[in-house]
Amino acid sequence: MIEGFITDYSIFIPEFDALLDMNDIEEINRLIENKHKYEQEVEKNVEDKKIDLFIWQGILVRKISQAKNMVMNTIMHETYNKFYQRIKACRNLKELQALEKEIFSVYSDFVIYYSEVTDNYTLNRILKHIHINIESYISLQTISEELNLSRPYISLVFKEHMGVTVMDYITNLKINRAKTLLATTTQSIMEVSELLGFHDSSHFCKAFKKVTGGTPREYRNR
Repeated sequence: MIEGFITDYSIFIPEFDALLDMNDIEEINRLIENKHKYEQEVEKNVEDKKIDLFIWQGILVRKISQAKNMVMNTIMHETYNKFYQRIKACRNLKELQALEKEIFSVYSDFVIYYSEVTDNYTLNRILKHIHINIESYISLQTISEELNLSRPYISLVFKEHMGVTVMDYITNLKINRAKTLLATTTQSIMEVSELLGFHDSSHFCKAFKKVTGGTPREYRNR
């Protein structure tokens, strides 16, 4: 612990800042887990924890905003506002700690997304639509209708620049988000499936196993 700071001490640790720059989400999660254990031991005040998360949101937004990318910033503003309201609505430390893990995971996705932004205007429009609507049902048809582009053209542009199909990219992104929710919330597998826009829990489990090699239940139990 760093003495003298009432707020989250990890905010002031250079190591944490470096991990954010490297987007090392695995090591960040390890540090967060240790921090959460300490917070539980000292019974950290809920209002103080909310303030910590407001501060972390500001830090993460600032880091991503330094990229000065308008496509990124549009998505980020919507996510920031959503998390801001969710932080305010949390009722206990457990809910806030679960939300903290989700916040770091989602902002990590932003860093990955920024690395994918190219000088191809059409591809950026497709990526923006996918990331904004990742917690909804997405298909080639819905992208086509929303962006007024033909499905064959979307598939061609995406595969040419990203090296994978649109639907494989969407599935991988959804499963990564599902892993965060399974690890950090008490939502049921069916609830996670519905949240991420899968047809049903069977479809979700099949997609999850294809990407990770195991079922959602096995992942949660680990």
